[in-house]
Amino acid sequence: MVIGKRILAALFLLAAAVAAAPGLAQTGPRTGPMAMPPRPEALATTAPAMDAPDLFAPGPRRLAALRDLAAQASPQWRRLIRWATAPERQDGKRADGPNLALGALTLAEADGRQSSALSHLAARAAADGARAGRVEQLNGATIIDGGLPWKPEEITAEGYDLLAFDGPEAAIAIKKITSTQIALASAPPTQARQGAEYLLLISDMERAGQVAEDVALTLAWGARSIDAEQQKLGARWLLAQAKVAAGRPMGCFDNQSAAALKIMALAGRVAEKLYPQPAQAMAQLAMERFERLWRPALEGMGQGGGWFGGANAGARAGLDLLLTAACQPAGPARQKLLDTPWFRDRLAALTNSLLPHVDQGPHGPYRGLRPSGGEVMPPDQAADLARIQMLLARTLLPGAAFADVAQAMLLAGDAPGVTDHRLLGLEFLLLDIDDPGLALAVAPLDHLASAVGRACSRSGWSAWDTLVAFDCGPHFVDGQRLDAASLQIYLNGPLLPRGGAEDGRLSPHAMNYALRSVAANTILIHDPTEYSWPDMGAGEMPRGTYANDGGQRAWALFGPDGKPRVKAPWTASGWENGAAPWTVLEPVYNVAAITAQGGGESWAYFKGQATAAYQGQTAKAKRVERHVFHLRPGGPDDATSAQAVVVVDDVIVARPELRPSFVLHFSQPPVVEGQMTQLAPGRLSGQARMLRAQTDGARLWVVGLRQDAQRVELFGPPAVAWVDGRGYPPAAPATDAAPWRVELTPTGPDDGQAFALVHALLPAPADAPAPPELSRLVSPDPRLAGAVIHDRFWPRVVVANLEPGDRPIAYQYPAGRSRHLVAGLRPEAEYAVTADGRLLTITPGKGLKSSAGGLLAFKLTPVAGKAPTAVAEPDMK
Repeated sequence: MVIGKRILAALFLLAAAVAAAPGLAQTGPRTGPMAMPPRPEALATTAPAMDAPDLFAPGPRRLAALRDLAAQASPQWRRLIRWATAPERQDGKRADGPNLALGALTLAEADGRQSSALSHLAARAAADGARAGRVEQLNGATIIDGGLPWKPEEITAEGYDLLAFDGPEAAIAIKKITSTQIALASAPPTQARQGAEYLLLISDMERAGQVAEDVALTLAWGARSIDAEQQKLGARWLLAQAKVAAGRPMGCFDNQSAAALKIMALAGRVAEKLYPQPAQAMAQLAMERFERLWRPALEGMGQGGGWFGGANAGARAGLDLLLTAACQPAGPARQKLLDTPWFRDRLAALTNSLLPHVDQGPHGPYRGLRPSGGEVMPPDQAADLARIQMLLARTLLPGAAFADVAQAMLLAGDAPGVTDHRLLGLEFLLLDIDDPGLALAVAPLDHLASAVGRACSRSGWSAWDTLVAFDCGPHFVDGQRLDAASLQIYLNGPLLPRGGAEDGRLSPHAMNYALRSVAANTILIHDPTEYSWPDMGAGEMPRGTYANDGGQRAWALFGPDGKPRVKAPWTASGWENGAAPWTVLEPVYNVAAITAQGGGESWAYFKGQATAAYQGQTAKAKRVERHVFHLRPGGPDDATSAQAVVVVDDVIVARPELRPSFVLHFSQPPVVEGQMTQLAPGRLSGQARMLRAQTDGARLWVVGLRQDAQRVELFGPPAVAWVDGRGYPPAAPATDAAPWRVELTPTGPDDGQAFALVHALLPAPADAPAPPELSRLVSPDPRLAGAVIHDRFWPRVVVANLEPGDRPIAYQYPAGRSRHLVAGLRPEAEYAVTADGRLLTITPGKGLKSSAGGLLAFKLTPVAGKAPTAVAEPDMK
């Protein structure tokens, strides 16, 4: 491992300071070739913080507010104190420490006896995390210690696998541990003698990060009550664990690196008064790492606040970065860190990642996160961490975009708080119950995390509203799926979810189905000659090892001979550092982007570009672009208008025999409106124009808008995860929550090798009236595609111009009044709109001005007996 000169110097300073302390144990903004610039977020606030926010030392005003909440027996306090005083807390376990310490701090004036009891337990909890012992005897590489207070299996299960002594030497791996002996992998340093203190540490940074967080918060909140020797032991342990973190290679996209950075920052902050010199060196080193490794990535790909590995992985990693920021004293240093785009936009991304509905978990109700990227933890756990992350982001950046919307969602009564009791203290400290936030009726309904390519649009913010999610962005880390241009819809639960189960990253199910495009609601192009997946994370494998799902390529670029010419691992080593930097391998990883977007009160639009994702071994596609129009239900002019998601797929294939398919997944078997033939159990084929799916309380109609009927292939139990002629079901106990898959394929092209697939997806409550009639847009221009929704009062027309330019475009429009949404025009340009009773023509020239995303939204109103027969006016709704 190569470490930069500044890193070596800082580590040397730290080691020297550790040895000297008695008893102390050891590029600029970037958008990428396909990315669009971030749009400014609405609803930024200027609310001041209650104190200069300090998570580790609550100021007098905040502490007084906490004590008032306790005196008033607020719900959050009742939950915390009931938990802290339960008989199960008498063991003083590490994870209980922060809650016990904060409870003691809050009660210090009102109930000294109870406060003292909680402080005693908090001290025991800190020692349970900061594990230390003394050498009774040393036999070569084996330490004899008959006083170990922990069971060997407990030590191993919790990840303690390193041992460190006082001094500059690195921690040593533990080979085996018993109730009286610790066998090391190598000989200990010279200072390892009888009576010497040793510390048990953790090599896995995510595990170590959780332990360090618990120890640090317990020591910080218990600073007034935990005795000095226990404080010093905890500080020594934190510095030693931070030294392990500092010695590990660090990237900027993965959770291990985020945890390592947090550990270093926690040690620097919590140990600063007890061991100033090594603590300051570690804090400085943490910030040097941030500036060199993290800031360029967060500035280059942080616009919109999305996390590289997805919402679930970002629940933990995002909190780790915010805790790193919270470790900095309030002032210029912290503000400089928080000024990066990712921190500024994080609260908006978190708020918009919340699903509308509330799920029931094993410990209570929670509002989950819409799936994106890998699922590295249970959904209720991710939801809890995201909630704490929102609270901390709002505390550190009270004027951030969506701060008031986030506050309203945090106070929503249908998901009243964290379900993990270990987080009760953080929630009690950070939640301001006196601020109601923004009325959700006026909150923005769409959001774009532009750099990572994740967008969403809502019909509203209630539990019964619809969420439409669209993912179309680059790749960064292992666990992300090959799912560019994929769609999800939620209404009272998952209505159009993604497929696949979590049964292990390298399982046959994962590498052949769950991680692949076939498990996403995206586009497939089946080419039987293709093999674009030589490495699915388990090393390069020969042709035929993995199934040909017809989807997007894995992480390699192929030459004319069909062989990989540039290979990349599933996780980039960093932004500009390491063996596989993202900036160097950008042509491999940067496969997709959301290149245009726009929104109004009653609609939202996103355009995704994913051509590079399909240019694998056979370069089977010359263009793959997806246009998504979300038309919200109701409105000021037509309360009866139906909700619709119109998807226009613009695909140009490389060879005439290839066909694109729209793949969709369902939790229940869909009903196909057509003649289907059973090929085998769980596999059917036929032709149809429409299918219907239903869940508890909601339904989804899918209507294909083509002149010819499309081929329909249906897969479901027992043919679960059926790909390329065989099934790859998940290993028990994992199950696929969306085991039904439909592939919709046109029988012929629209124009040569070009396809314009148009589908209308109609989500609605299960008891809603039947949707209105739909028809495909009719135009003399083959490069215009869209749909007409024949609402009773104001029919709506959506148009995707598939060849943007200066040419006039024309299409037929419905008689009477109508609303029009046209995408694919030049941004912020003027267009003349004329209607002659049959064709509507849009020509560059004086008239209506397009948006920054190249959209025109206008109303068309008939004029009796005059030419033109209708006039267009901007539609601000």
